[in-house]
Order: sequence, then structure tokens, then C-alpha cells
Amino acid sequence: MWSDIRHTFYELQEVLVDLKYAVENSDIEDEKYGDKNSKPIYERWGRETKRMNISEIGNGGKELPTSAAVQKRFQRNMRNRCKHQLRSGHRVCLEVFRKGYRKCTTNFPSMIGKAICWPYRVDIICELDLFGNPDKICDPSAVVPQNFGETYVELLKAEQELFDNSSQIEVNYEIKDEQFAKSQLKSAERTGQAFKEDFERQKRIFNKVMGILQKILCLFMLRLVYVSINYYVKYLNDVEFDNFYITKYFKHVDQRRRKQGVDAILPLRTYEKSKYIDVDHIFSRTHQESTTVCFSLLQFLLELVTAGLFILIDHLVVELLQIVRKRSKIVYQQDGEHEVRFNISGVGQMARLLRTTMHNFNIHEKVSTSLSNKECLPNPHVLPKKMYYQLLLLYLVIIVLIYQSTTFLRMRRVICSFLYYKREKQRILFLYNRILRNRLRSLEFLIHDAEDNLATHRIQQQVNVFLWLRFSCPVVFGWIRHFKFAKRTCMICRGLEDSTFTVCVNCGLPYCDDCAEDLNSVCFQCGVVLTRVAEGSESSVEVYAYRKEK
Repeated sequence: MWSDIRHTFYELQEVLVDLKYAVENSDIEDEKYGDKNSKPIYERWGRETKRMNISEIGNGGKELPTSAAVQKRFQRNMRNRCKHQLRSGHRVCLEVFRKGYRKCTTNFPSMIGKAICWPYRVDIICELDLFGNPDKICDPSAVVPQNFGETYVELLKAEQELFDNSSQIEVNYEIKDEQFAKSQLKSAERTGQAFKEDFERQKRIFNKVMGILQKILCLFMLRLVYVSINYYVKYLNDVEFDNFYITKYFKHVDQRRRKQGVDAILPLRTYEKSKYIDVDHIFSRTHQESTTVCFSLLQFLLELVTAGLFILIDHLVVELLQIVRKRSKIVYQQDGEHEVRFNISGVGQMARLLRTTMHNFNIHEKVSTSLSNKECLPNPHVLPKKMYYQLLLLYLVIIVLIYQSTTFLRMRRVICSFLYYKREKQRILFLYNRILRNRLRSLEFLIHDAEDNLATHRIQQQVNVFLWLRFSCPVVFGWIRHFKFAKRTCMICRGLEDSTFTVCVNCGLPYCDDCAEDLNSVCFQCGVVLTRVAEGSESSVEVYAYRKEK
């Protein structure tokens, strides 16, 4: 605060010192006034006088001049300036004649040039007082006001009172919370610097975290090696590990047994098809593989939702910044003309001379200024469409890889079977014998699977609205039986209903034809002999009503 006050007083001192210098220190009366050679001397003298006056103002105690002395001095200064102007005109006149003679003689031969260009030698005209007596012309008594001296002395008194009293000014202030004041008085540059430093610090932390994550992800390559070695060891030591493939050698063994008249395995039973994979159908899956693929797709779906949210947030931020940039842009346009004309009235020689001289100082310019806050507005960058297409293509490739991951993982068995073909034959023979043993105990396994699926079947009957409509109003909604969502599933193999389905007339449990044959056409729950009931018959409706009552 005190520095601002002191700066204001200093500017006022400079204005007053310049005024005093113009009034008091321009009384040069010799012929050297305005001479180019002597100009640096007078400039140095003026600077020294100005410093002396400033020091005197700061110290105070200077004796004021009288109004008559100021009046006389200022008139003398004005007279000297007028005479200097006349002397300048005399020099200009001589220079014009000299240049004209030089230019004329260069255009003609020397003998003819002197005869033709002699009028330019008559520079005696410049010595004549064309404007009259200089003392009379430069008399400032009619121009300078009579009270100029008194006004100037009053100004000096006001100056002395102002600056002498200003030395006693005291500014007292107290900051209650110095830390808070310092925190609030930060400049825009310091605030921007602090923001930049904070951003750089957060960036370094983020880079360190990402570097650590990248190193951790690199360790997953070791996991790949570990999984490969683990599969190799289990393939050689555990005959049941990853052994559910119907290969060409498996079919060869089955065909040989069929020719020998012994019980064969192929074709597989309906409930066995979900447990084993025929290598000729590379896109088939077991029930466990289907569950794994569905879980992986669900997990990737969550990642897609997260990525979509980030893309949506980015799009919203860009749209918001674009609105701010569009609505907050301000353009200041200023068009106009600057014209400065010097109008000098009078009919004398001095008036004509000044009119000719000042004509070159006339200004007429057109001004067009345009200011904008465009540089201060945000400049958001929209993600190109190519980026979205690349992301979409990448996600589609990942989905395909997840969906066919089981097919790619089977290459492990193919590689091991190629390198260890004898071990592969042992594994296939073991699988063939295991299926034969399970066939002997198939009834026990079928009943166990049916008991596991019974709860799911009952929930399906209660929740599935389409099944309820199909059997409650078979005349109206019987047509929906052609769709999967309105079909029943087998109690054993969970296969969808077809024309060969058998329904228990007592408890209403559905069975496919193969599973009913494996159960010896006896319902595992009530023990009633299974008979096929045609769709839409009264027995079928009665069975559904009986099942609802139970």
C-alpha cells in the first residue's frame, strides 16, 4: 500500500518538475540555442537541473521566486524561442538556395550553368527581415497572461505544501491472519505454477503406478510357462486329465468291436453327448466348457460396460467444453478514424510558413482493432471415428477369441498326442473302457442326474409364463410350442422338447426318447410305465392340471 502511494507521489513530482523546467530553465539567450553541435551540452544541463530540483523538492526548504520575476523570465523565454524560430527559417532559406543551385548546375554544362542558375546565388533575400522587426514580432507581452507569474507561484506553494506535508504520512495496518492473507494474495502466475507442479506430481505418481502394473503383467508370461508345464506333467501322469475326446482312434476301436460282434459305444447316448467331444466337430463343447465360456463372456461384458462409461464421460466432457468454447467466446471489434489537423489562422508570412511546416504533421488514419479471448478458451479434442472403429474391431476380436477359446485350448492335446502318440493310445483306450463301465451303471447315473434336475424343472414350470399359457389355453396359445422359450426339457439330458418326447401320465415329468429307453420306459419318480402322449390331447392337459395341483 505504502509503495503505491509513494509511486503516485513520484509521478506527480515528475510532472511538476517538467513544468518547472520548461518555465524556469529555458532562458538561453546566445546564438547557440538550437545548434546541433551544442544540443548535447544543453541536454546534460537540463538533466542535471532536473535532478537538482527533484532533490530540493524531496528535502524541502526552497525559497519561492516572486511573481514579477517569473513573469519576466517566462516572457524572455518565449521571446528567445521566437527568435530561434526566425533564425531557423533563415538557415532553411539558405539551405534551399544552396540545394537549388547545386541541382541546377548538375543539369547544365559549367559555363551555361553559371549563366542560367545565377538566380539561386541571390540568397541575400534570406537576410531581409520579411516578417518585420524581430523584436516587435517576438514580443510575447500580448500573448502571455498578465497573471501567469502569480498562478505559477501559487502552484509552487501548493507543491511545497503537498510534498513537505507528505513526509509526515504514516500508514498503519495489521494482518489478523498472516498465513490466510498470504494464501489469498497469490498472483495468477503463482497459482498457475502451483497447478502445473501439482499436475506434474500427479502425473509422476500415475506413471509409477502404471509402470508397476506393467511389470506385474509381464509376470503373467511366467504363468503361461507354468500352465504349459503343468498340462504337460498331468498329461503324462494322469490318464483321466483332459480325456473326453472322441478321436479317430476311438472310432477305429469302436468299429473293430462292432465287427467282432461285441457291444459298441457309438453313437453316444443323448445324456453322454454333453460330456464328450467329437474332434470332427471342432466347435462342439461340453457342458463344463459352455459354462466357462459364458462366465468369461459375462466378465468381459463388465469390462465393456466400464470402457463404454469412460468413452461416454469423455464424450460428455468434450461436448461440455465445446459448449463453453462456443458460448464464452467474446470478440471486441473497434473501427474508427484518427484525424489530427493543425489549423493555423493568419495571413502573414509567419502564418504561411507555419502552415507549410505543420502541414506534414497532419494525421488521418483508419483504425481497426479486433480483440478476442479465443486463446483463453478450452480447446477440446474429439476422438476420431477411426479410434471408435478400432476399439469396436478389437472388442469383436476378443469376443471371438473368448467364444472359441475352448477350441484353441484343445491344441494342447493335439500337440501332446503328436509328440507322445503311445500315451495318447493309452488314454483313448482308458476312455473307451470308462464309457463301457458307465454304460453298465447307466441307470444309476441317469436317476442321479434326474434328481439333480428335478428342482430346476419345478422352478421352470412356475416361472415360465409361456409354458403356462401353452398348457392352460392350448387352443389359443398352442402355436408357441414351436419356440424354444415355450418348450419343455428332458429330465435327464436337458434336451429341448421334440415330437419324440414322452411324458409321465402320473407325475407329468418329460423325457426324451433316448433317455426314456435308458430308463427302461419307467418314470424314476413314480415308477409308472412311460407312454407317449400326443400334443394337444386331453391326457396332456390333464397331466399338466394334475402337476399344478401337486
